[in-house]
Amino acid sequence: MNRDQLVPCAPGGMAAGLWNGPVGDAARPPLRIRPAEKIDEAAIWTMIRPIIRSGMTRPQPRDLPRRTALGQWLAPNQGVFVAEEKGLVVGTHRLGPSQTGAGAHVASLDYAVDAEAADRGIDADLIEHSILEARALGFEALQLDWVVATDMAALRLCRVFQFEAVGRIPRAFRHPFLGYVDRLIMHRFL
Repeated sequence: MNRDQLVPCAPGGMAAGLWNGPVGDAARPPLRIRPAEKIDEAAIWTMIRPIIRSGMTRPQPRDLPRRTALGQWLAPNQGVFVAEEKGLVVGTHRLGPSQTGAGAHVASLDYAVDAEAADRGIDADLIEHSILEARALGFEALQLDWVVATDMAALRLCRVFQFEAVGRIPRAFRHPFLGYVDRLIMHRFL
């Protein structure tokens, strides 16, 4: 399979299974991270909707319709995964080529965690899983295209997982409370 044609259940990747990665809380039930299915759309929307509506970390319009948002998240060139805890979807991540052709060796990543599960380390487990999945798919580097400079939780995780800021675009994001703030592009080699 070619990285340019990544699908939700990519052969050669980890794809699914119980995940009790090194970052997660040992007292927490293990996560099952698996490729997203059509039935997961409602749960994914439940996680990405408040992120989009808040306008504090994502560039999409705050009133982005559900169909459009899910269409972007579940785009055909993305591998989309969900994390289940006790049978409930509590997180999602997606990865795919940052560009096609000559840029297809760099994976672009995105994450969302259910608000009620936000303090349980699921975000870190999703990042760890996506790193391993990206390696298995043959990507050479990872890129986070939209990290708002005021998103301290995202920046903390970037440091933990050794992402470096390789670009800062001044005043590229209009925060609903802080006004114009910088956008960072974070990168790491695999």
